[in-house]
Amino acid sequence: MGVQTSSISGTTDGKTTFDPARGYLVNDGTNNRVLIGKRNDGSYGIDVSKTGQEVVGASGSQLVMSSQFNSFKIVATGTASFVVAAGGAANSSYYVDILHNLGFVPGMIAYINSAGTRLPAGVNYALPMIFYGFASGGAIPINALLSGAINSTTLEFLLYTGDVNTQYAGTWSVRYYLTQETAN
Repeated sequence: MGVQTSSISGTTDGKTTFDPARGYLVNDGTNNRVLIGKRNDGSYGIDVSKTGQEVVGASGSQLVMSSQFNSFKIVATGTASFVVAAGGAANSSYYVDILHNLGFVPGMIAYINSAGTRLPAGVNYALPMIFYGFASGGAIPINALLSGAINSTTLEFLLYTGDVNTQYAGTWSVRYYLTQETAN
């Protein structure tokens, strides 16, 4: 590109350079892959290109990360558990409320890990989760439902068992991530 660069003092690999007109560039031995500084459009930020792509002048689809992209930031994470006793009544609801007090309604990603007999233990399943079963006559009722709801202060998980709890007995663990969209 004809850009005059100089190695940053103290680097031992010679792959990090400072371009007075552009900023900092990190080279993978073939291409400049990381830019911290001025983009071709004159804006400033941080960009990381895909393998085999030159970061300077890369399009959005050629980047794996850019400070121009909106992205979700995980602002809270945790676990919740439901304990379902064997032989409990059908049509039972179990609630777990978690105070997050973020002051805004975050996005939520949640996974359930079942210790019950309906799903293999040790496997994560994304919420919401609906379990179906066959009743007499071939009808397909909803046998159980696991879902989550969230507002600006509280996260609530609901486990509803529509048939005998024996099939759902055990500890159900929910792993959740609360997210916030970050803007430019």
